[in-house]
Amino acid sequence: MARDAASRICGHVSLHQVGDGPDADLWTASGLGPQRLMGLNRLFVARAHRRSHVGETLMITATRYAHQHGVQPALDVAQHGSAAIALDERLGWRRVGEWELTVDAKRSLPLFAYAGPPPSGLL
Repeated sequence: MARDAASRICGHVSLHQVGDGPDADLWTASGLGPQRLMGLNRLFVARAHRRSHVGETLMITATRYAHQHGVQPALDVAQHGSAAIALDERLGWRRVGEWELTVDAKRSLPLFAYAGPPPSGLL
């Protein structure tokens, strides 16, 4: 969680253990099986704090935490999320594949899967 100078929450991110979800085959094929990964999700920055490096700081902190626990960070991002994709790639994350999350019988969400930078590649 990130706070501003007035101690208001201005952003957050969460990490979770990657399981045998619908993208497990993709991660296994990439050489990064689910057991070697920690998922980064729920990255959010309050509108008033966007473009002030809050998201970047949260991602770097989460990546370091994953490395300290001996795993590689990973995430999925909506294919239409150009700002998020640009941030991921600027921070050294690499696209390892794509998949579709089934929302319900009529809807799905196309996603890209990204692996975080190795410990030596962290900013």
